[in-house]
Amino acid sequence: MTKHNPRVLDALDRLGVERERAADQRRRTTDRQTLDGVPARLAEARETYLAALRKAYDVAADVEEVGAEAVRRAFTTAEGGARQALDAARADVERIVTAEREQQAAATDRRGTDERLLAELQESRAWSRVTAQLDGGRTLDEVLADAREAGDAATLRAIRAELPAHARAVLGTSDGVSAGVPDPRYLGETLGQVDDALVAVLPAAEAKPIRDRQALDAAEAAATRATESFSRDLGRFRVEPSQAAAGADAPTVLRREWSTTEIGGKARVRSFGEDGALVDSAAEAGPDTAA
Repeated sequence: MTKHNPRVLDALDRLGVERERAADQRRRTTDRQTLDGVPARLAEARETYLAALRKAYDVAADVEEVGAEAVRRAFTTAEGGARQALDAARADVERIVTAEREQQAAATDRRGTDERLLAELQESRAWSRVTAQLDGGRTLDEVLADAREAGDAATLRAIRAELPAHARAVLGTSDGVSAGVPDPRYLGETLGQVDDALVAVLPAAEAKPIRDRQALDAAEAAATRATESFSRDLGRFRVEPSQAAAGADAPTVLRREWSTTEIGGKARVRSFGEDGALVDSAAEAGPDTAA
């Protein structure tokens, strides 16, 4: 029976763990690049969609030669490609943000049981002091400023953990919101200030999870704005193929979008003549002509 050296087995195990960690880090890096790239990706998809719609109108101009089915296919293909790009971007945002938040949650608290229990007790007592001050007429901004100046991480963490539920609980009392407590609908900015204060007072290693969460929040917000904007554009730019085949003009919003685009380093300035035909003139792209 073959005997294996325990040291060799341990070394192989460690090597496997290190490789797994390296692969996970590469995946996370790639995912973050994908998330950060969503706005640029959708901006490119938007331009592709506009160009496809322009070509579809060219097809519609020849409806007598190519037939109504070709016109319908040109417009539905253009819209289908745009919607596919939007759906893929949304799926990437949801997948990446969900996975990253799970990773961050797992890595946030690596303290031992006794240390964690002590911190929870300190934060509970700190929150009691915070509520006493708010009930006494102090504003949350004042309490935050004092905690930041004193480097009181326990108080800042207590506010970060308890404020959302507290704000919801007091909504509807004391003329809408308890003195010094922000409306729960607008807590994002306040919680951001708490996070900034925690980053300022905590050691770098303890502040890193907060910075990571802030970076993910910002990337998610930018990607979400991009998907929502492109979704609105799909509604604004949508064309009924039968109307285009019947000779209807392109909507004004599309005409505006087509009026100036940058193609291959040159600006193609597009305008409509008196007969409704699209007139193109190419010029070197400059600050007044580039899209």
